[in-house]
This record gives sequence, C-alpha cells and structure tokens, in this order.
Amino acid sequence: MLQWLLSSITFTLWGELIRSQMPSQEDLRQGVPITWLVHVPIGWIKEIALVGLFGGFLLLLPARAVGISWGPGQAFREADGTRRKMIAIALFLTLLLFVSERALNVFETFVVPPHISGLVGLIILFVSTLLLRVIELLTLYILAQTVSRLFVMKTGWTPERELPERFAPK
Repeated sequence: MLQWLLSSITFTLWGELIRSQMPSQEDLRQGVPITWLVHVPIGWIKEIALVGLFGGFLLLLPARAVGISWGPGQAFREADGTRRKMIAIALFLTLLLFVSERALNVFETFVVPPHISGLVGLIILFVSTLLLRVIELLTLYILAQTVSRLFVMKTGWTPERELPERFAPK
C-alpha cells in the first residue's frame, strides 16, 4: 500500500513538473523542441528510489514470517551492519530486471523480423513475456534467499523442529 501511495505521489508530481516545463502550443508550432523531461525513465528512477528507501527494512519480512513481532523501526535497527548489503543486493536485482527487460525489447525490435504476424508473432510475444516473468521470479527468489540468510546470520534464528505425533519418540 505504501509503495502504491509513493508511486502515485511520484507520478503525479512528475506529471506536474513535465506539464510546467512543456512549451505552449504556439511554441510547438514554431518548432521549439520538447523538453528532455519527457524522455527520462521516471518508472525506473521510482523503482530504484523505492529500493533505496525500503532496502533497510527488508529484515521485517523474514522476522514476520517466523513470528518475531518487529515493527519497521525495529527491523531497521536490527539491520545495522547488513543494511548496505541488503540495499546493494536489491539495487543490483532491480537493475538486472531493467537490463533484461530492455534486452528483450531490443530482441523483439531488431531480431524478430517485422513481417512476422499472426500466430507466430503471438507465440514470440508470449515467449518473450514468459521469459521476462521467469527472470522476475528468479530475482525475487534470489532476493528472498539472500535476505533470509542475512536474517539468520544477524539474529541466529533457527527453526524449532516439532515432529508430528506419529514420529515423536515414545
């Protein structure tokens, strides 16, 4: 919810900034170029900023998963010493997603012949989208694995092994 709220605020403010920097209709008719702000990848910048903002709170997720009732502030304090690692890993994986998305776009634009359409075109589009989703899931898995290992390293947490009744010693 917080990410959605920050995204909405970011895009609203960015839209207002672009609107304020845009030339008037008369200027456009006279050939004044459109400002560079339109071409800045604000979506990427927003994602990187959110990773930097929330990266220090990543220990909250495994703590909640194992039943430790940390709040965001406590998770941030407990991350002391591993916070930079978590932020760096999250930033790296975010950049990996951006690069893979861009590479797939380049592949679709330059490698796939433009005359391909119909069923073959749909199959290529489906495979490309599926590959991007697999890469997203792989990066999420790597992030979850890394954060859980940092959590165990930081807290020394070990799972309680409760055997089902049928396997319990008699």
